[in-house]
Amino acid sequence: MKPEILADLDRVLKAAIAEQVAKPLAELRASFGELDGVGAELAARLSQASALGASGKETGPGGFQPPF
Repeated sequence: MKPEILADLDRVLKAAIAEQVAKPLAELRASFGELDGVGAELAARLSQASALGASGKETGPGGFQPPF
């Protein structure tokens, strides 16, 4: 009678790697989540700039708009 040897090395390695990666990955997701407001702010400013540019006033060199 031969002894039957079962190995689930793949499962053990996957679990170990997942454990090592889970915390840094969660920290990265939280950090990038904080940047979400930056995109909204930039979109709002771009919209405001587009509205100002559509006012029909002449602009100077480089897009500078004199106050008069």
